[in-house]
Amino acid sequence: MSLQAKILAKARSLGMTPILPSFSGFVPESYQKHNPSATVKHTDGGWGGDFAPVSYVEPTSEAFASISKSFITKYCATFGCNPSSPNYFAADLYNELAPPSADPGYLTSASAAVFDAMAKADPNAVWVTQGWMFFIDASFWQLDQVEAFVGGPPDDGLVVIDLFAEEHPIWETTDSFSGKPFIFSTIFNFGGRSGIFGMLQNITSRITDSLTADNSMIGLGAAPEAIETNPIDYDLLWDHVYNTDLHSIPDFVDNYAERRYKTPSGAAGTALKAAWSQLRDSALAQTAENQGSMGSVFALRPAFNATQLGCCALLPLYYDPQMMIDALGSLMEAGEQDEGLEEQGTYTFDVINVAVQVVSNEAMRVYGLINDAPDIESGVSDNMDYFLSLLDIADELLQDQPERMLGFWISNSRLAASGEPQAQADQMELNARTMVTIWGDRGSSLNEYSYRLWAGLLSTFYRKRWEKFFDYVLSDPEGFDQGVFTDSVIDWEYEWTQLTTADVVLPSEPNGKGLEMAKKVYGMFGGSV
Repeated sequence: MSLQAKILAKARSLGMTPILPSFSGFVPESYQKHNPSATVKHTDGGWGGDFAPVSYVEPTSEAFASISKSFITKYCATFGCNPSSPNYFAADLYNELAPPSADPGYLTSASAAVFDAMAKADPNAVWVTQGWMFFIDASFWQLDQVEAFVGGPPDDGLVVIDLFAEEHPIWETTDSFSGKPFIFSTIFNFGGRSGIFGMLQNITSRITDSLTADNSMIGLGAAPEAIETNPIDYDLLWDHVYNTDLHSIPDFVDNYAERRYKTPSGAAGTALKAAWSQLRDSALAQTAENQGSMGSVFALRPAFNATQLGCCALLPLYYDPQMMIDALGSLMEAGEQDEGLEEQGTYTFDVINVAVQVVSNEAMRVYGLINDAPDIESGVSDNMDYFLSLLDIADELLQDQPERMLGFWISNSRLAASGEPQAQADQMELNARTMVTIWGDRGSSLNEYSYRLWAGLLSTFYRKRWEKFFDYVLSDPEGFDQGVFTDSVIDWEYEWTQLTTADVVLPSEPNGKGLEMAKKVYGMFGGSV
């Protein structure tokens, strides 16, 4: 309660209008038992096939209106709502959940009921909802269904977040959400997955198109699932708030290279611009559809001939890996020309980031050698040691920065339960381990949705899996059975998530060797500094 009050107070002091929570309809399964007259619907299955079914109160029912009004009234009484200007309330009824009916009349009545319930509690209420469902379940949300749903509230009573507009701008195919106000939103990162990634030309083109079109757009936004990767993407997005013209990406990237560091001049500045131009034309030049960065083969649940990591990350590179090596060389050259760069956190972060990407790309090449060998035995035996050594190098590189260390992640998760019983801290660690590995329960189809290239995670999880795979292949190459191996490693993954700091101590302090290791990596590929 006190934390919520502090967050809202700080946001408002900065001139921000926070989007407040409201009732979306979801209730415990037992709600029906205690409220037998309420109209409660139950989904046939759980989300993604991995979680339990959910129950929700029918939005057109009296029970929904009563709960919604009560929640908003009490929330405003506790935390404050503006009595004379709009208050924005979030509610997502059907986010990755199909409505019970595709009938346009029903969809209009459902959305109208949600808004009416909000307005009864607060006459200044404006409903904010994601437009993700219109993309992710496009077969259900045809134009008639979209028009019906957004048509329930009045024009000034609904704002739609066009969530993934840098790749799939829904406003373009829905007549600007039938004229309802919308926010052009970007995602940039799904699940916090590691990797250098950007769609710089897409970003500026799509934003400029939306800014110059005759539509109902009212703002720009970002809705990433993590914010610790690829800061240049956000820099370009927010620059459009002040400069609405189509950006020249080469000019923007040069300017970014000057601003990101403390403006080194001469040869160092030239080298930094060269590094970023190489990134601009490689990893930051993605144009094909993809949910964030390409997957790292290190984090692949071991298998032959895989093209995708887990549910959602593609493996094949879309750029020449030599360009990443060249970018690392240019960064190294800048450091040689201006030793003060090594004292700057942005420089160290970028050098390590690029070096890890170089190593990950090389591992992908080696994975190709394993797959292309005349037989699986020689493919594994000839390449496994080098593959694992690359993984070890990445792990050591990442030990330079606490925010990219599993030990730091876990220690912070346990701190969240400070003062609570030991079991609570263990539960927090379980959640932290699960999130960055299997994501759900044992055998979840969403494994590696939130994979991270982190020190400690590479050494205790990804390396162990690959070791198990290589050992299994070599123990009986002719009898290799992928299904048998996968079943066994799924059990091992689950057991790993159950570990605690009492079982294994993970470093949480940086080793300070990142730049030294990055020079070693560059040297591996013929470079010298």
